[in-house]
Amino acid sequence: PAARHGPRAEPALRPPPLIGCPDSELRKVLEHVFRTSLREAVNLEVMLRGSHPNARTLVVGAHYDTAFGTPGADDNASAVAILLEVARALLRLQPKRTVRLVLYDCEEPPHFHTSEMGSQQHAHELRARGERLMGMICLESLGYFPHRLSPDCLAPWYIRWLNRVAGSRNIVIVSDLRSIVFGLRVIWSLLRSGRFLFLPAALPRRLVPAIELSDHRSYWDEGYPALMMTDTAFMRNPNYHQPTDRLATLDLVRMTSLCQVIARCVARLAG
Repeated sequence: PAARHGPRAEPALRPPPLIGCPDSELRKVLEHVFRTSLREAVNLEVMLRGSHPNARTLVVGAHYDTAFGTPGADDNASAVAILLEVARALLRLQPKRTVRLVLYDCEEPPHFHTSEMGSQQHAHELRARGERLMGMICLESLGYFPHRLSPDCLAPWYIRWLNRVAGSRNIVIVSDLRSIVFGLRVIWSLLRSGRFLFLPAALPRRLVPAIELSDHRSYWDEGYPALMMTDTAFMRNPNYHQPTDRLATLDLVRMTSLCQVIARCVARLAG
């Protein structure tokens, strides 16, 4: 279950180490506990140490909390499920670069865009330690895949344009201009990892603030390259932050296919 934010926010749950993982410190779930103005919060992390100590670290993350009053199937249980499958795939490998798989607490309001976000805490810790990153991949709302845009959707002009050109059953890769090189490496790896439609959107933060709307922004704030993979949440999903954001609304067939592609992509990036 996800932690919920609101007047009676529930504490984040602390699951045991992943079932089936080898008995190694590097393959156990690490808890990073921090205090917010409302409660004690916790980020959960699995770190796979790479065999090349000088290789830059890759971070892949997703927030596991939901907005108050919504089940959060698309936002963001879909991304959490994919991240868990990425972990399952990577645990069979010995990567060349260190990979950090992180589940963030406190992405949703009232913590959103504050220093209390779990991703803000994590990115700041990495910067304080001087850890060098290849980049960060944020998984956000990856299960809806609409047939078409609803008339009352909130998609901005560039999403509507992408939908006219390529349809709505795709994943948008969102980055800022400073992360273009990292984004190109990720997109190339995705193209080699399976058949799925990915649409890149590298845009300036100051002109298009909507590209900041998830945990990748926290890494930008610390000077790291980062991007977001998303089905665009409220821009295409009318169930966003509603009681109707339930499992039955997700396209599990496409989500499964996407999960396999992302897992292979991350494995390639990890070396």
